[in-house]
Amino acid sequence: MKKQITFLALMLGLLAGLLLTGIEPAAASSTPELDSAANYLITLDTPQPAALGEPFVLQGTILSNNGQPVADSPIVFLLDGITLGQTRSDSRGRFERKFNSELKAGYYSITAIHKQPEYKIDYSVSKTLQIMPAEVRVQTVPAVSGVAFEIDGSKFYSDETGLATIQLRKAGTYQLNVLTAEYDNPSQRVEFGRWLEEVYEPSLEIQVPEDRVYQVGLDLFHRIGQSFTELDGDAVDEERITEFMIRSAQGDVFVFPDGQPRWIPASRVARRLTGLEETKLLYSLISVKVDGSNVVNQSQQRFFTEPDATWEFSLLLYSLRVTVKDGLLGSPIGTSINLEYPDGRIENFPLDENGSVEIHTLARGNYYIEPVGVKGMVNRTPVALSRNQDVLNRVLTFADLGLVGALGLIAALGLLLYGRPWILQAALRNKRPIAFDLHQTNEKA
Repeated sequence: MKKQITFLALMLGLLAGLLLTGIEPAAASSTPELDSAANYLITLDTPQPAALGEPFVLQGTILSNNGQPVADSPIVFLLDGITLGQTRSDSRGRFERKFNSELKAGYYSITAIHKQPEYKIDYSVSKTLQIMPAEVRVQTVPAVSGVAFEIDGSKFYSDETGLATIQLRKAGTYQLNVLTAEYDNPSQRVEFGRWLEEVYEPSLEIQVPEDRVYQVGLDLFHRIGQSFTELDGDAVDEERITEFMIRSAQGDVFVFPDGQPRWIPASRVARRLTGLEETKLLYSLISVKVDGSNVVNQSQQRFFTEPDATWEFSLLLYSLRVTVKDGLLGSPIGTSINLEYPDGRIENFPLDENGSVEIHTLARGNYYIEPVGVKGMVNRTPVALSRNQDVLNRVLTFADLGLVGALGLIAALGLLLYGRPWILQAALRNKRPIAFDLHQTNEKA
């Protein structure tokens, strides 16, 4: 009876030991007897998140049930249930292995297993490995928000600092595309300029992952209007403007037929030692044609572009006052004048009661004035208009010519009689017409 109790106690102790180690009892006929050295404690350090395409390290410790390191013990790693590789523990019970990763970004289950084939027992532990997605960063120069980019069918856009970012889950070679045609801004346009690399197409081949920022240069265009004023600030009718010319500091020349709003290049991008750099374009006003004459001084008026800006051009327009008077008497004469403009056009302007007319907003240039309604010697008078001017046009009329002729005859006769007084005396005595005997006169002389 005592032997039966002892045997029963041994069996109960063995069963309790198996339950404490978490191993189900196996049939006595197929499982070797398990001693205390067969119990192990295996730990796996939580893996550090790994960047896409970068290697990751799995490491941990294996100890016996009494806390002693287990050396040269095989450890097998599984990734989502599929064998990843194996290693062996060192003298301290530590195990470690580095794996080169071709995994996509995401979360994976990592299991470390210590196998005991003789006991048909596996000791294992699991952790989660995170593969971080790769970030592609693109910087616009200058900084422009809302510019679209595309990689592998996915679009992303630049923010207010001009930086556009996208995360990719797989390493490899990609085409980075700039979609400037999708940029939508009513007062500004963009065109692709260049990449920081010597690439001048809107598509760039990139490697992912790569720790860098891709710089893309953009050419900006602003919508600019023009207005035209006189020197005193009064507006000039735009219909008088036949063309105007502007030139950038880089030498680009633009000729426009009117002052309607239009898209003007605002900046260009150049490569410097520090990267891409924006150069804002400074424009100079070269000429404005009014009535066939240039009414500005070249390059005196300069402008930078701003979205929805209006450039105000100050034009050299002057006033001309013309007075037509009799050449001798000084009295007003004529009914009007014909004014020939620098472009050859002729306009007629009536004279007031004082024989004057004042014409305003005339372009700087050469003009010709011709009085109308005058009987006399009328000539075209040239005027080089470069300031406000008064022009007095004196005309010799036929009456002036007759008067001058009569005065000349009287003067000639007076001179003749002044040197020969006997002629006048004889004429008065005889009261008859004076007859000149040139022969007698010469003898007396």
